[in-house]
Amino acid sequence: MKQFITFLASMVFLTSCMMITPAHSLNVGKRRILCSKPLGGKETDALMNSKPTLPAILGYVGVQALLPTLAKCPNSEMWQRSGYLGSSGASFCPPEYWDLGLSLPGIIIILAAVALNVYANINRLVVTDKALGVTDKALGVVTTDADVSSAELIDFNKIEKWSMTPVGLLVQEASSGRSKLFPAFWDNKSVQVLLEDRMGTRE
Repeated sequence: MKQFITFLASMVFLTSCMMITPAHSLNVGKRRILCSKPLGGKETDALMNSKPTLPAILGYVGVQALLPTLAKCPNSEMWQRSGYLGSSGASFCPPEYWDLGLSLPGIIIILAAVALNVYANINRLVVTDKALGVTDKALGVVTTDADVSSAELIDFNKIEKWSMTPVGLLVQEASSGRSKLFPAFWDNKSVQVLLEDRMGTRE
């Protein structure tokens, strides 16, 4: 029972992390790039779709930490499913048995996962014909090219090298040598293929 509730809660959280984005057919060779077109942007502008892998993993850990704290009471007091005839089993206790102190770590982890998902949905990676960066506009809405260029974009000609790491895209600027990491809140392969096509390999 508890395992089913854990699975169900995890699926609900994962679904809540998903984001509906406008359909946008952008292909590099035979590969379809997982992105949407910014409102008012060009057909070649790629607003990378959010990928809730990291928030979902964090949320699952939080659910696993929280559920056991809701089942600490005498077996006779546990809520059991209708028709249950056993003397004990995995279930949940009435609220008066809940211990906020024990539940707090799980709650904090779940809230952190929600906050991370909100951050990922708002701070979307943008790749244009000549630059890349992050827009902090709600849902990544970009109305004009001027708005795109004001979203802390880095021109391709200012990038000395870039590489795709397990945690995201690492970019090094040519002039300052400064490195910047764009966390992997999107499909890594789509971004890698898109940059190889528009900027070439720079490692």
